[in-house]
Amino acid sequence: MNLSYLDREMTATALSQMKSFEGDLKQLYSNWGLDLREDLGRRNSLISSAQERFFAKVLGERFHDVERDGKSGQPDITIGELGRELECKLTSGSGGSWQLQTDYATLQRKGEVDHLYVLATPEFDRFCVLLFENLTVDDFHPPAPGSRMKSRMHKARAMEKCHVLWGEAENRNVAMLTKLGLERDRILNEQHGRLIGIDLRINEATDRKRPELVGLRDRETQRYGKQMDDVQERVEIWNKSETQWSFKLEELA
Repeated sequence: MNLSYLDREMTATALSQMKSFEGDLKQLYSNWGLDLREDLGRRNSLISSAQERFFAKVLGERFHDVERDGKSGQPDITIGELGRELECKLTSGSGGSWQLQTDYATLQRKGEVDHLYVLATPEFDRFCVLLFENLTVDDFHPPAPGSRMKSRMHKARAMEKCHVLWGEAENRNVAMLTKLGLERDRILNEQHGRLIGIDLRINEATDRKRPELVGLRDRETQRYGKQMDDVQERVEIWNKSETQWSFKLEELA
Protein backbone atom coordinates (compact mmCIF):
# COMPACT_ATOMS: atom_id res chain seq x y z
CA MET A 1 0.00 0.00 0.00
CA ASN A 2 0.96 3.62 -0.36
CA LEU A 3 2.40 5.46 2.60
CA SER A 4 -0.06 6.37 5.34
CA TYR A 5 -0.57 9.58 7.27
CA LEU A 6 0.83 7.74 10.32
CA ASP A 7 4.37 6.35 10.23
CA ARG A 8 6.57 4.18 12.42
CA GLU A 9 8.29 7.09 14.18
CA MET A 10 4.99 8.74 15.13
CA THR A 11 3.69 5.36 16.29
CA ALA A 12 6.74 4.77 18.49
CA THR A 13 6.26 8.16 20.16
CA ALA A 14 2.59 7.49 20.93
CA LEU A 15 3.30 3.94 22.14
CA SER A 16 6.05 5.18 24.44
CA GLN A 17 3.65 7.63 26.04
CA MET A 18 0.98 4.94 26.39
CA LYS A 19 3.51 2.58 27.99
CA SER A 20 4.59 5.25 30.49
CA PHE A 21 0.98 6.05 31.30
CA GLU A 22 0.17 2.38 31.88
CA GLY A 23 3.22 2.05 34.14
CA ASP A 24 2.18 5.06 36.21
CA LEU A 25 -1.37 3.76 36.44
CA LYS A 26 -0.13 0.33 37.50
CA GLN A 27 1.94 1.92 40.27
CA LEU A 28 -1.05 3.97 41.44
CA TYR A 29 -3.18 0.85 41.63
CA SER A 30 -0.41 -0.97 43.47
CA ASN A 31 -0.20 1.85 46.02
CA TRP A 32 -3.82 1.12 46.91
CA GLY A 33 -3.35 -2.67 46.99
CA LEU A 34 -4.93 -3.21 43.57
CA ASP A 35 -3.69 -4.99 40.44
CA LEU A 36 -4.27 -3.01 37.25
CA ARG A 37 -3.64 -6.04 35.04
CA GLU A 38 -5.99 -8.37 36.90
CA ASP A 39 -8.75 -7.42 34.43
CA LEU A 40 -7.18 -6.60 31.06
CA GLY A 41 -10.45 -5.44 29.55
CA ARG A 42 -10.85 -2.86 32.28
CA ARG A 43 -7.16 -1.92 32.03
CA ASN A 44 -7.51 -1.32 28.31
CA SER A 45 -10.65 0.76 28.80
CA LEU A 46 -8.73 3.03 31.18
CA ILE A 47 -5.91 3.47 28.67
CA SER A 48 -8.11 3.92 25.59
CA SER A 49 -8.60 7.65 26.16
CA ALA A 50 -4.82 8.02 26.54
CA GLN A 51 -4.33 6.19 23.26
CA GLU A 52 -6.62 8.67 21.51
CA ARG A 53 -4.88 11.65 23.10
CA PHE A 54 -1.31 10.51 22.36
CA PHE A 55 -2.00 9.58 18.75
CA ALA A 56 -3.94 12.82 18.24
CA LYS A 57 -0.92 14.69 19.61
CA VAL A 58 1.57 13.17 17.13
CA LEU A 59 -0.90 13.70 14.29
CA GLY A 60 -1.39 17.31 15.38
CA GLU A 61 2.34 17.92 15.03
CA ARG A 62 2.12 17.03 11.34
CA PHE A 63 -1.38 18.07 10.25
CA HIS A 64 -3.70 21.00 10.86
CA ASP A 65 -7.06 20.85 12.60
CA VAL A 66 -6.61 17.57 14.50
CA GLU A 67 -9.23 17.07 17.20
CA ARG A 68 -9.89 14.32 19.73
CA ASP A 69 -13.39 13.69 21.02
CA GLY A 70 -14.19 10.06 21.77
CA LYS A 71 -17.72 10.78 23.02
CA SER A 72 -20.44 8.31 22.09
CA GLY A 73 -21.35 8.71 18.44
CA GLN A 74 -18.36 10.98 17.77
CA PRO A 75 -15.07 9.98 16.07
CA ASP A 76 -12.15 9.38 18.40
CA ILE A 77 -9.88 11.53 16.24
CA THR A 78 -10.63 13.82 13.31
CA ILE A 79 -7.92 15.11 10.98
CA GLY A 80 -9.45 18.19 9.42
CA GLU A 81 -6.63 18.81 6.95
CA LEU A 82 -7.12 15.35 5.47
CA GLY A 83 -10.87 15.12 5.98
CA ARG A 84 -10.49 11.81 7.81
CA GLU A 85 -12.04 10.25 10.91
CA LEU A 86 -10.09 7.72 12.94
CA GLU A 87 -11.48 5.19 15.42
CA CYS A 88 -8.97 3.94 18.02
CA LYS A 89 -9.10 0.43 19.50
CA LEU A 90 -6.91 -1.27 22.10
CA THR A 91 -6.94 -5.02 22.71
CA SER A 92 -4.84 -7.60 24.53
CA GLY A 93 -6.27 -10.58 22.68
CA SER A 94 -7.58 -13.82 24.12
CA GLY A 95 -5.85 -17.19 23.99
CA GLY A 96 -3.53 -16.04 21.21
CA SER A 97 -6.44 -14.86 19.08
CA TRP A 98 -7.00 -11.23 18.13
CA GLN A 99 -10.62 -10.22 17.55
CA LEU A 100 -10.54 -6.85 15.81
CA GLN A 101 -13.97 -5.34 16.38
CA THR A 102 -15.92 -2.21 15.60
CA ASP A 103 -19.33 -0.69 16.23
CA TYR A 104 -21.38 -1.93 13.28
CA ALA A 105 -24.13 0.70 13.58
CA THR A 106 -21.61 3.55 13.49
CA LEU A 107 -19.96 2.11 10.40
CA GLN A 108 -23.34 1.67 8.73
CA ARG A 109 -24.18 5.30 9.42
CA LYS A 110 -20.86 6.77 8.30
CA GLY A 111 -20.08 4.48 5.37
CA GLU A 112 -16.27 4.58 5.59
CA VAL A 113 -14.07 5.09 8.66
CA ASP A 114 -10.36 4.58 9.36
CA HIS A 115 -9.49 2.32 12.30
CA LEU A 116 -6.32 2.22 14.40
CA TYR A 117 -5.85 -1.01 16.37
CA VAL A 118 -3.16 -1.31 19.04
CA LEU A 119 -2.52 -4.93 20.02
CA ALA A 120 -0.72 -5.20 23.35
CA THR A 121 0.62 -7.94 25.62
CA PRO A 122 -0.80 -8.18 29.15
CA GLU A 123 2.54 -6.77 30.38
CA PHE A 124 2.15 -3.85 27.96
CA ASP A 125 5.70 -4.23 26.68
CA ARG A 126 5.14 -5.52 23.13
CA PHE A 127 2.78 -4.17 20.50
CA CYS A 128 1.44 -4.51 17.00
CA VAL A 129 -0.19 -1.41 15.52
CA LEU A 130 -2.49 -1.68 12.51
CA LEU A 131 -3.98 1.26 10.61
CA PHE A 132 -6.89 0.41 8.31
CA GLU A 133 -8.10 3.05 5.88
CA ASN A 134 -11.63 3.32 4.49
CA LEU A 135 -13.17 0.34 6.24
CA THR A 136 -16.84 -0.36 5.44
CA VAL A 137 -19.42 -2.82 6.76
CA ASP A 138 -18.26 -5.22 4.04
CA ASP A 139 -14.97 -5.55 5.93
CA PHE A 140 -16.75 -6.93 9.01
CA HIS A 141 -18.95 -9.88 9.84
CA PRO A 142 -22.55 -9.04 10.75
CA PRO A 143 -22.93 -8.68 14.53
CA ALA A 144 -23.77 -11.88 16.38
CA PRO A 145 -26.92 -11.98 18.56
CA GLY A 146 -26.19 -10.45 21.95
CA SER A 147 -23.00 -8.71 20.77
CA ARG A 148 -24.44 -5.21 21.28
CA MET A 149 -23.70 -4.41 17.63
CA LYS A 150 -20.00 -5.20 18.06
CA SER A 151 -18.78 -6.76 14.83
CA ARG A 152 -15.70 -8.91 14.13
CA MET A 153 -13.39 -7.89 11.33
CA HIS A 154 -13.36 -9.98 8.17
CA LYS A 155 -9.55 -10.05 8.04
CA ALA A 156 -9.35 -11.75 4.63
CA ARG A 157 -10.90 -8.60 3.14
CA ALA A 158 -9.84 -5.85 5.51
CA MET A 159 -6.09 -6.64 5.54
CA GLU A 160 -5.89 -5.35 1.97
CA LYS A 161 -6.48 -1.90 3.47
CA CYS A 162 -3.97 -2.26 6.30
CA HIS A 163 -0.76 -0.40 7.08
CA VAL A 164 1.36 -2.24 9.66
CA LEU A 165 2.96 0.53 11.70
CA TRP A 166 4.53 -1.60 14.44
CA GLY A 167 5.15 -5.34 14.70
CA GLU A 168 4.31 -7.72 11.87
CA ALA A 169 1.26 -9.17 10.17
CA GLU A 170 1.78 -12.58 8.60
CA ASN A 171 -0.37 -14.15 5.91
CA ARG A 172 -0.66 -17.66 7.34
CA ASN A 173 -1.67 -19.14 3.99
CA VAL A 174 1.51 -17.91 2.32
CA ALA A 175 3.61 -18.96 5.31
CA MET A 176 2.12 -22.47 5.36
CA LEU A 177 2.46 -22.92 1.59
CA THR A 178 6.11 -21.87 1.84
CA LYS A 179 6.64 -24.34 4.69
CA LEU A 180 4.93 -27.12 2.72
CA GLY A 181 7.09 -26.32 -0.32
CA LEU A 182 10.20 -26.79 1.80
CA GLU A 183 8.78 -30.04 3.16
CA ARG A 184 8.15 -31.26 -0.37
CA ASP A 185 11.73 -30.44 -1.38
CA ARG A 186 13.03 -32.27 1.69
CA ILE A 187 11.05 -35.40 0.82
CA LEU A 188 12.19 -35.36 -2.80
CA ASN A 189 15.84 -34.93 -1.83
CA GLU A 190 15.64 -37.63 0.81
CA GLN A 191 13.87 -39.98 -1.60
CA HIS A 192 16.46 -39.33 -4.30
CA GLY A 193 19.35 -40.13 -1.97
CA ARG A 194 17.64 -43.18 -0.52
CA LEU A 195 16.76 -44.73 -3.90
CA ILE A 196 20.21 -44.07 -5.34
CA GLY A 197 21.68 -45.93 -2.38
CA ILE A 198 19.33 -48.89 -2.89
CA ASP A 199 20.02 -48.94 -6.66
CA LEU A 200 23.75 -49.18 -5.97
CA ARG A 201 23.13 -52.10 -3.63
CA ILE A 202 20.92 -53.78 -6.26
CA ASN A 203 23.65 -53.47 -8.90
CA GLU A 204 26.18 -55.04 -6.56
CA ALA A 205 23.84 -57.69 -5.11
CA THR A 206 23.86 -61.41 -5.80
CA ASP A 207 20.97 -62.96 -7.68
CA ARG A 208 19.61 -64.32 -4.41
CA LYS A 209 19.73 -60.93 -2.62
CA ARG A 210 18.56 -58.77 -5.55
CA PRO A 211 14.74 -59.50 -5.31
CA GLU A 212 14.76 -58.51 -1.66
CA LEU A 213 16.38 -55.16 -2.50
CA VAL A 214 13.98 -54.57 -5.40
CA GLY A 215 11.11 -55.12 -2.98
CA LEU A 216 12.72 -52.64 -0.57
CA ARG A 217 12.97 -50.09 -3.35
CA ASP A 218 9.29 -50.50 -4.20
CA ARG A 219 8.28 -50.08 -0.55
CA GLU A 220 10.45 -46.97 -0.16
CA THR A 221 9.00 -45.50 -3.36
CA GLN A 222 5.49 -46.05 -1.97
CA ARG A 223 6.44 -44.60 1.42
CA TYR A 224 7.81 -41.40 -0.06
CA GLY A 225 4.88 -41.23 -2.48
CA LYS A 226 2.47 -41.30 0.46
CA GLN A 227 4.40 -38.51 2.16
CA MET A 228 4.18 -36.44 -1.04
CA ASP A 229 0.44 -37.13 -1.28
CA ASP A 230 -0.04 -35.93 2.31
CA VAL A 231 1.86 -32.72 1.56
CA GLN A 232 -0.09 -32.12 -1.64
CA GLU A 233 -3.37 -32.63 0.20
CA ARG A 234 -2.40 -29.95 2.72
CA VAL A 235 -1.29 -27.64 -0.10
CA GLU A 236 -4.72 -27.94 -1.71
CA ILE A 237 -6.44 -27.24 1.61
CA TRP A 238 -4.43 -24.05 2.17
CA ASN A 239 -4.93 -22.95 -1.44
CA LYS A 240 -8.68 -23.22 -1.03
CA SER A 241 -8.84 -21.76 2.48
CA GLU A 242 -9.87 -18.19 3.18
CA THR A 243 -6.81 -16.07 3.96
CA GLN A 244 -5.83 -16.21 7.62
CA TRP A 245 -3.61 -13.72 9.43
CA SER A 246 -1.45 -13.84 12.53
CA PHE A 247 0.22 -10.91 14.27
CA LYS A 248 3.67 -10.67 15.80
CA LEU A 249 4.10 -8.12 18.56
CA GLU A 250 7.28 -6.08 18.73
CA GLU A 251 9.01 -4.82 21.84
CA LEU A 252 9.15 -1.12 22.47
CA ALA A 253 12.73 -0.20 23.34
